[in-house]
Amino acid sequence: MIASTYYESGKFQAALDATDMMVKLGGENLDVSYGRSLSYVKLNKIREACIELEKADQFDKDNELKEIDVMKAQHCIK
Repeated sequence: MIASTYYESGKFQAALDATDMMVKLGGENLDVSYGRSLSYVKLNKIREACIELEKADQFDKDNELKEIDVMKAQHCIK
């Protein structure tokens, strides 16, 4: 996935741009929303990160990705 390569290289805006393109081509899903939240946190766009975390949480119906809950607790107002 190109977005994860950008993220791992510290190119967080490029990672967001790549995920935006993936959304346009194939729609949103758990991986896209969670990945976007990570990039938003790194860019200090916490409000946007929390929105994406809420989306990711909706996709994660079985609560398999525990990191979502951790990030929500760390960054999002309850």
